Amino acid sequence: MKTTIFTILFIFYAPYSYSAEAETTKEIWKQLMIMQLPGVLCSKNTYFSSCAEFTNDTCAKLMSRATEVCFNNLDSKIPNIINKQSGAKWGGYIGECAGIAYMRTATSFDKKSKLPSCINYGVWVNTQKASNEQG
Repeated sequence: MKTTIFTILFIFYAPYSYSAEAETTKEIWKQLMIMQLPGVLCSKNTYFSSCAEFTNDTCAKLMSRATEVCFNNLDSKIPNIINKQSGAKWGGYIGECAGIAYMRTATSFDKKSKLPSCINYGVWVNTQKASNEQG
């Protein structure tokens, strides 16, 4: 699970890695997140691929839709210019929102794994919150 968190943080920081001063618009950042986040969260051996019994393709489609919905819900709060710090902060919120929505979908379709590590996805959420607070 820690690998997933570090991978997610890499995505949030990646557009800014070439310069500490780099910034991008909210719209460009949003499109990058919608394209990249589902692939990372649904990749092999992540919490989401292990704890929801969907194919990788279905996981990516559901996660992509959840990411878009989360952006729409938080859009008015996200600044128009995104830098490394705001990207990490808001990316964490978007990732947490999308992850929760995805696992609720898995639960509603009875596709949530019964593995002990998957019983309470609040564990993943709490890990995300701790990561967001440190970033």
